[in-house]
Amino acid sequence: MNAEAICSALPTIAYHKLADLRYLSRGASGTVSSARHADWRVQVAVKHLHIHTPLLDSERNDVLREAEILHKARFSYILPILGICNEPEFLGIVTEYMPNGSLNELLHRIADFGLSKWRMMSLSQSRNSKSAPEGGTIIYMPPENYEPGQKSRASVKHDIYRYKVTNPLQIMYSVSQGHRPDTSEESLPFDIPHRALMISLIESGWAQNPDERPSFLKCLIELEPVLRTFEEITFLEAVIQLKKTKLQSFSSTILLCDQKKLALSLNVAANHGPQEVKEKFC
Repeated sequence: MNAEAICSALPTIAYHKLADLRYLSRGASGTVSSARHADWRVQVAVKHLHIHTPLLDSERNDVLREAEILHKARFSYILPILGICNEPEFLGIVTEYMPNGSLNELLHRIADFGLSKWRMMSLSQSRNSKSAPEGGTIIYMPPENYEPGQKSRASVKHDIYRYKVTNPLQIMYSVSQGHRPDTSEESLPFDIPHRALMISLIESGWAQNPDERPSFLKCLIELEPVLRTFEEITFLEAVIQLKKTKLQSFSSTILLCDQKKLALSLNVAANHGPQEVKEKFC
């Protein structure tokens, strides 16, 4: 199937229709930006590859085919594709914009189902290589994906594993050996509400055997009584506190960078004449 046939199954969005394109985040798969569609008058998200060299037609077709699959896979927990921006200098998928943050900020929605080629293409482009390992974002990959000779199709069992991962850095180095993040009192204090139930539910999602992991429905049934013990205002306060903490951390980082720049400029000024300083900073 060629690019024209694939694109005919997807709504095509011209690049010039994406106004006010602004950087949001950079991930393993590519760069995500927000934009305002000139005709629809709504804010959208645009996910585009890290392209440093021209894409081969076969690579472009692979990405478009993955996008078509996701476009057809309409499901309430999968981020919907609104269209494709397929131009010589820009290849991007346009999706619904989610204003409440990303995976690393609050809760997340499954947004990479069927798009493993995005990561493979990004790695291939950044390393200027034609081969790259199959798979998704490595810190969220279940143990069966670490087996070199074993090919496993994406399934809900993969998603339930990613849903339960709470310490991705530890997962990277230990999951292939059967280890999981620590759930002792040092990591999860005893005063956490419903601690035993939460740990049991989390650990069941970490099962080495995919068939032993629970369904999302089972998770929902288990968590519903827990949620009822909290007032809605409690969740709102927790979200506000989380955002405040993130903002404070970001502000501290900016302040530290500014202090380092100031110290560097003072050091340069102390060791060089005015003309030399002007040449360095102008």
